[in-house]
Amino acid sequence: MTSLTMVIGMLPMAFASGAGANGSRSLGLTTAGGMAVGTLFMLFIVPCLYIFFQKVDERVMPRRKVK
Repeated sequence: MTSLTMVIGMLPMAFASGAGANGSRSLGLTTAGGMAVGTLFMLFIVPCLYIFFQKVDERVMPRRKVK
């Protein structure tokens, strides 16, 4: 929710016009794009990698039996 708020808050900066708009545009697009990509990465890619490495760990090192 906070990431979405930051991305939406950066949109006016990304679509700026007037004096000094070049710097504002590049900063706004970079910040909004980075937050969007980072959020999607953390929501989808990281859990998939966790599941993958958990399954690899279970195959490589099976559970030991307690005596």
